[in-house]
Amino acid sequence: MKPQTAEILGHLKRHGSITPQVALREYRTMRLAARVLELRQDGYPIQTVLQYRAGRGRAVRFAEYRMGNRNG
Repeated sequence: MKPQTAEILGHLKRHGSITPQVALREYRTMRLAARVLELRQDGYPIQTVLQYRAGRGRAVRFAEYRMGNRNG
């Protein structure tokens, strides 16, 4: 597992979720979706939840990734 992927996994285990903004700020990754894909391929049940927030006069859509239950 790549070091950055391991950091993302650790964050998900500690906090339960992560957004691209947090990943960029804390782990300097602009490719969160790619790291999440690697984790999913390793068997981690990560869910994608679309979030919407107001930003600069319009709605901004982004993905929030949440750690699911590995046992089912």
